[in-house]
Amino acid sequence: SMSKVSSPTRDEEDQKIARCLIEDPTATNDDIVERSKGLSKSTVQRHRSQMEEEGVLSRGTQITDWTAVGFGLRFRIDILINQLELRQGGGPDGSFPDKLKTPDPINSQERLAIFIKERLVDYVAWRIETTQEKDDRHPNALALTAEQFKQSIVVQDVTILLGHHADLAVTVRARNIPAVRKFVTSGLRMMRGITTTSTANEVWSYMEVGL
Repeated sequence: SMSKVSSPTRDEEDQKIARCLIEDPTATNDDIVERSKGLSKSTVQRHRSQMEEEGVLSRGTQITDWTAVGFGLRFRIDILINQLELRQGGGPDGSFPDKLKTPDPINSQERLAIFIKERLVDYVAWRIETTQEKDDRHPNALALTAEQFKQSIVVQDVTILLGHHADLAVTVRARNIPAVRKFVTSGLRMMRGITTTSTANEVWSYMEVGL
């Protein structure tokens, strides 16, 4: 559901509108008219809704202040893949519910990335629910219920990296550290095809300052 072929380059009006939205994701149509120097409001409306329709722009509101909505922590998790193991079938080991299964085997980096983005949070929640989790022995550990876990984490993106020490990078937003730890130890590390993970807390972003 995420294999998207890149479309041909848009016309100049589309590119002007996109440029305004890159500089300010919260820009209204009026803002774009003002900044684009020369586009009429009806042109902006028409072109913007067409780009949303065709999946060039996302519909609806982009969240620009994640802290305000409770997801103040941002992490990047780098993943090293065992290509041979992945080709033979990656993803969760052992039995797990049908609703989490993918129509095709998870035998490529793309398919593993899609599973991580679309289903891994639910997989970890299922593990917590079915009490397969006995790893909260740490005295300071916050034991999360399946529901609390699901409410505490958002997988924002998964990218495939070339020419880097890691093969995949996952960006997650979280309400708390235990949710991230769960996501890594009970999620990513349970996947066949994943050799190692390395988690970094991204503490500052130019894109999120003063928007």
